[in-house]
Amino acid sequence: MEIQSAQRLQKYIQAIVLLLCMAGTQAFSQDKRRVDSLETLISTGVDDSNKVYSLNALCWEYIDGANYPKATLIAKQSQELAKRIGFKKGEARAYNNAGVIYYYQSDYPNTLDNYYKALKLFEEIGEQTGIAVQTGNIGMVYADQGNYAHALETLQKALMMNKKLKREYGVAKNYAHIGLVYHSQHLDEKALENYRIALDMYREQGQEKEYAVMINNIANIYYEKKDFARSLEYYKSAIATFEKMNSVQDVVLNLGNIGAIYLDMKNYGEAERYLQKAIAMSDSLGLVFSSQDNNFNLSKLYELKHEPVKALSYYKAYIANRDSIFNEENTKKLVRSEMNFEFEKKQAVEKAEQEKKDQMVKEEQHHQAVVRNVLLTGFALVLLLAFAIFKGYRNKQKANIIITQQKEETERQKAVIEEKQKEILDSIHYAKKIQQSLLPPETYIQKSMDKLKRKDRL
Repeated sequence: MEIQSAQRLQKYIQAIVLLLCMAGTQAFSQDKRRVDSLETLISTGVDDSNKVYSLNALCWEYIDGANYPKATLIAKQSQELAKRIGFKKGEARAYNNAGVIYYYQSDYPNTLDNYYKALKLFEEIGEQTGIAVQTGNIGMVYADQGNYAHALETLQKALMMNKKLKREYGVAKNYAHIGLVYHSQHLDEKALENYRIALDMYREQGQEKEYAVMINNIANIYYEKKDFARSLEYYKSAIATFEKMNSVQDVVLNLGNIGAIYLDMKNYGEAERYLQKAIAMSDSLGLVFSSQDNNFNLSKLYELKHEPVKALSYYKAYIANRDSIFNEENTKKLVRSEMNFEFEKKQAVEKAEQEKKDQMVKEEQHHQAVVRNVLLTGFALVLLLAFAIFKGYRNKQKANIIITQQKEETERQKAVIEEKQKEILDSIHYAKKIQQSLLPPETYIQKSMDKLKRKDRL
């Protein structure tokens, strides 16, 4: 049973990722009338954003119909038109569609290449919802590649984005994906915690398909834990929802799961009933993985019931299924290894080119910093020189003002002195005149002196 459990886990991981990576786009089987209508719109419409929308919608129709070559062609046509008319949002969605096409074919390098191109375009136009969706999609590709640490980091980032945007569907999808990553690492309690959060949110949102897938994944964990009662409860609940939605493949898978549980419980009657019904439906639908599991379990059932002919017959059918899957898987692994090698080589080249660009940017920034520092230093010196000149000019102005004031004061004092001197001289002259008016004239004095002298001689 261990082989079947591993295969079943891988299949359900693929199932939920393929469902949820559409990021809110409801999956439908290809509708011919809708395809015809979209092709008419595209052939008659002008080259504008509406035509891009129509191309992207048509691409999804071909994806849902598993017509991947045609879907790839339409995605390319949408990318080219959107790029030509400058419609980045439509171009981003076209790249996302191309990523989904490659994802369905397990071509993870090309999936990531297209998802990252879509993410870059969403970032350029600030489309936050697109950024959150693309980040989550990228996280699940890392999970499928077994890079669980990087997957969890990326998914947690997407979860925070969706919570901030209040995108309830996106939040539920991120919890579901995080649960898948923990489930892949056999961290069952963490897986159940995240599955249950997603389950409650999907139920509140009325998302029946997603709700049923969560029930299925919870059932898988209980089956692996050998909690058969709970596992049966969840599987039967999932079947009821899938039958209501006419999702036949999911019904077949769950019928086989229930048959395997009854086999483990040694309830051979119920085991045979469910396994026979499952194998009839899986064979009619060409579900080789499911047929392999069911043939193996029926072989074991008839061996336990001591019916060797039937046991051998179903074991041979199991071997045929296994060989078919083994050959197909080996081919896929070889192709995938080659693609991963090319992708890693491409990443190495891109990394080297980016490092070279980063170094050039760093050198340019250093050069700009040197030029800026020189200019700033020169500007500072000019400012200092201008300040010194200005200060000298102001000091000279002050000195000129003082000299002028001193000169004016000297002139004023000189004028005062001259005025005083004039007054003094005028006073002297005036006194002299008075004196001259009071004293006898010098001739009279001289005559008087002469008379006195004669008298003395006598």
